[in-house]
Formats: sequence, structure tokens, C-alpha cells
Amino acid sequence: MMKALILVGVVVGLSACGGDRKSLSYDFSENGCQTKHSLNTQQEYCDTLKDRSKNMQEGVECARRARYDEFQRQCSGQKWDN
Repeated sequence: MMKALILVGVVVGLSACGGDRKSLSYDFSENGCQTKHSLNTQQEYCDTLKDRSKNMQEGVECARRARYDEFQRQCSGQKWDN
């Protein structure tokens, strides 16, 4: 069965209140399994992308390939290691 992968969105934006405070977020969905997070730092973003436990829904790891691809684009010099 072919898996459908939908990248719902990856957003890097500025906070309206803090001026230049950066917010990094992602929202991935695959076969009805969705994972989304909003983080304050690049390191938190990278750590959360690769953290299986933070990307689980009902005991299933969500959108691993999409998270890995995003990690490769955004977290240069770091290792996935899982």
C-alpha cells in the first residue's frame, strides 16, 4: 500500500510581541498520523524533529521520513542518530 505523505507546513516566523524573537514550527501528517510542534530555538527544533517520543500519536511514530528530510535541510552538522 502506498503511503501518502502530506507536508502540512513548516513555518519560521517572527513573534508579534517580542520584535525579533524567532519561532520555529512544523506540522507533518502521514496516513492520518499528525505531529506538530512550535519551538523557540534552532537546537530545540532539531532535537524535537528527531525525538520519536515527541512525535507519537496513539503509539505510532508520525511522519518519520518528512521529519528526517526537514532535519537534513535545517540541522546541518548534526546527526539524526535514531
